[in-house]
Amino acid sequence: MLVNLFILNAGAQIATTVYCTKKGQETKRNDSAYFSRTIVPMTDQAMSYFKIEEHYLANNAIKLIGTAQDTGVIIKFVGKLQEFYDNGGKKSVKNYNAESFLVDSAFYWYPNGKLKTVSYYPLNEKVDRNMPFYIAHYDSLGNRTLENGNGFIRIEYDDDNYQEGKMTDHHHDGKWQGIVFGMPTTEVFNKGKFLFGVKTRKNDTAINYDSTTYMANPEYPGGMSKLMKFVSKHYRFPKEAKRNNVKGTLEISFLVNQDGYLEDIAVKKDLGFGTGAEGVRVLKMAERWKPGISRGEPIRVMYTMPIRLNSNP
Repeated sequence: MLVNLFILNAGAQIATTVYCTKKGQETKRNDSAYFSRTIVPMTDQAMSYFKIEEHYLANNAIKLIGTAQDTGVIIKFVGKLQEFYDNGGKKSVKNYNAESFLVDSAFYWYPNGKLKTVSYYPLNEKVDRNMPFYIAHYDSLGNRTLENGNGFIRIEYDDDNYQEGKMTDHHHDGKWQGIVFGMPTTEVFNKGKFLFGVKTRKNDTAINYDSTTYMANPEYPGGMSKLMKFVSKHYRFPKEAKRNNVKGTLEISFLVNQDGYLEDIAVKKDLGFGTGAEGVRVLKMAERWKPGISRGEPIRVMYTMPIRLNSNP
């Protein structure tokens, strides 16, 4: 069994080391651990920031170096993030802003050291912040296949999932193929507009989808404003919290499952004196959601909901 390490350094900062599988899930089993992640609080900063370093367990080579402002279920990186292959070669260099959105230029390399992709993330709320402009793409031999958003590109999401196809003026165009969530997919676009697609399960079952079932976030009946009103109406401010004049923003995380029910409701940021437990109680009373959809099937989606509290409204 692997055990978390707690190290006190000269600056009175506590370093926490955990062990993770190849997919990034924490584990305490030797046979599933692929890399270690060490988190060190940066106590000299005005806000709560953390230095993060990851190392491959097989050879102790560096895997990742970065800074984060949140180390919860989804790590919120800020500033420069560097990733490396287990052979020591650089894998990617990306930049995050204070809101943990990718910004500016990003660079990706092949394991052989040749440049793979150069992309650019604009800081503009009118465009999809998760979809960069692809400036250049090269094959593993160094041949350029895409320039300024025009040409062929292979986009790799992780070691097992990818899509490849033609881009026209930075938009997906024509037929794209690949592996998404472990399933072969074929999708057709018209200059960025999704038309239709099909994916194949391991049992060879084909699932067809169109623009209405391609991608959709979970929806609360009446929208998020109605959910906030529901929470405001039913939240009972704990007496002990009132006596201690508690103010601030509580954060509750939860997962909307494939059937629209909430799972794994937990207090992510607690203000104490029973405020977090009350938030969990109220969310458990809320109505059933319309589940999220991805490529023709309902999916599980994680949310974090802020609840602003003021003991003297």
